[in-house]
Amino acid sequence: MKKGDILYHEQFKFSNGGISDKLLVILNTPQPTNDPYLIITTTSQSINKSQIPGCNLKESLFFIKANHDFFNKDTWLQFYQLYELDFKKLLKTKFDGLVKISGSLKEQTINEVINCIRKSDDVSEYYLKLIGKRGQS
Repeated sequence: MKKGDILYHEQFKFSNGGISDKLLVILNTPQPTNDPYLIITTTSQSINKSQIPGCNLKESLFFIKANHDFFNKDTWLQFYQLYELDFKKLLKTKFDGLVKISGSLKEQTINEVINCIRKSDDVSEYYLKLIGKRGQS
């Protein structure tokens, strides 16, 4: 599993305790024993969301039009809340059949997503370190 991979997680646990099927995008390729995976959630629910393709910094969203890259529906990547997934736990979840790699974003798209996230004031320095310094993505 690497940066840009799209995971289908059958029992993703949100920070509020809710559990749901979810498509997730991996933002980094971590060192297995040192760092967690940093992931971003997706949604196809368009209510009150900009439909301007690409970086929507004010809303902390990145919009991908249907059939532009992997997603067959208009999809928003929501970086107002990023998640860390422990490397070993994620592998176990994958082997248990709860996580599948569904596809991968084009390199240009994942780099645009990461560059958008880097511009946000809402993303911690720690998360920025996990996705790498400018030019290392």
